[in-house]
Amino acid sequence: MSVSTRQIAGVIDAIDYTRRQVAVRGPKGNVLALKVADDAKLDGLSAGDRIVVTHTEALAIEMVAQAKPAAKK
Repeated sequence: MSVSTRQIAGVIDAIDYTRRQVAVRGPKGNVLALKVADDAKLDGLSAGDRIVVTHTEALAIEMVAQAKPAAKK
């Protein structure tokens, strides 16, 4: 399994409370639309607030042996 965690500091551009998404402008000016976990509190946050986001991705791969094809006649 491969796990990657990074922190992004930025400013909130917009919050969609219904979809639980936050648009964050990073230090290079790029905007990321991030889905917020159900257990994270959005109360008290508003556009213009400075935040630090911790983003974790995990990738799991399983390799399964396949049956060998029949020999040609």
